[in-house]
This record gives sequence, structure tokens and C-alpha cells, in this order.
Amino acid sequence: MKNINLFQLTKRIIVFLAGLLIIQTGVAIFIQTSIGADPFTIFTTGIARLLHMNVGNANLFLSIIFTLVIVVVFREWKQINIGTVMALAFAGVCINLMNRVIMPLSLGSFPVPVRLLFVVISCILIAVGFSMEKACDLGVAPNDLFILIFTDKTRIEYRFVRIGIDITFLTVGFLLCGVNTFGSTLGFGTVLNALIQGPLIQFFMEHIEKAIRPVIAYDNSKEAEKEAF
Repeated sequence: MKNINLFQLTKRIIVFLAGLLIIQTGVAIFIQTSIGADPFTIFTTGIARLLHMNVGNANLFLSIIFTLVIVVVFREWKQINIGTVMALAFAGVCINLMNRVIMPLSLGSFPVPVRLLFVVISCILIAVGFSMEKACDLGVAPNDLFILIFTDKTRIEYRFVRIGIDITFLTVGFLLCGVNTFGSTLGFGTVLNALIQGPLIQFFMEHIEKAIRPVIAYDNSKEAEKEAF
């Protein structure tokens, strides 16, 4: 029986949680710009209004739906891992922490062009953090895992799949939330996020994975030497 390498697992969990914190830092910056929410948040808000529940419960509901699709439709239950659970358990804690840290900067008081620049920075942070999570092979949040599996199944580039799904989330959520939400829930930052988040993630996934894999990989050479003796 092969022993579980706890040191390797610990390294992966640390890198994963660091990636999660970076993602939520990006999300917090996005929120504090007050120039619109990301497409999935708009979609979640729309579902919350449709089903008469709060946004937190709507997010949990959608996580369950995405998990069911992954297990029942895609039959990829093995891709649901400890990282999926950690993403659901710690995302809220991290976003609350980073919101408190970033709030004193009053990003929403800056001119619109500057706030859009902050949105770009937030998208870069989200892409870097997500790429760190994926490189750890511990799983990701259900909605993100759905996009990754859909990309593998269709063999379409991730950036195009992500843009298409984000625009779908944006459109459906906007229709459910109502036109009067433009400028609050939906804004220029939302559109910018939908167009650049996918390409940024695709770019950083390749480069971050190459940088992180050697750090979290387990070197079997020493074990091989021990077995040889």
C-alpha cells in the first residue's frame, strides 16, 4: 500500500488557501469599486429574487445544482475533492476579511476610468488565485469546476467557454433582477469582467501551473533509493 504523503498534501492545501485568499482579495476590490457586480453574483441575485430567498441561500442552492450536474450529467464525481469543500467553506470568511481591509481605501470614490482600472487589477488577482487553486489538483468551487469540465467535454478553449457562460449569467441575472438595477448590480465593471476574466484565467493557468507544480510536487527519488536498499 502506498503511503499518503502528508507533506505534499500540506503544501498543496497551503497553496490552495493562498490562491483562495488572492481570489477573494480580487473580489473585494471589485465590490469596493461600486461599478457593478461580477456576472455570477448577478445571476445568483436574480435566482434569489426568483425563488424568494436571500443571496447566501441562492448561492448554496446553485452550488448544489452545479454539483448534481457534475455528478449526474457529466459523471465526473471524482473531480469533486477537498478543494471543492474548502472553497465553499472558506470563501465567505476570506471575502469578509478582505472587504474590511480594502474598505478604508474608498475605491468607489475614484473617477470611473480609475475604478475600471481597479476592476482589471481585480480580474488579474482572481485569475492568478484560481490558477493556483487548479494547479494544486484538489478541486475547485462547483461553478468553476462546471466550466472546467464543460471545456474538457466540448474541447473549446477555456476563454471562449468562460466568456459565453459569464455573458449568459449576466443576461439571465439582469433579466431576473430588473432593468432598474443598472449602475448598482449591473455596471460597466460587470461587462468588463465578463469579457476579460476568461482570457486572463486561460493565460495565467498555463504559466502559474508551470511555476507552482515543482513547488508542490513530491520527489519520489528518495523513496526509490530507500526501496532499492
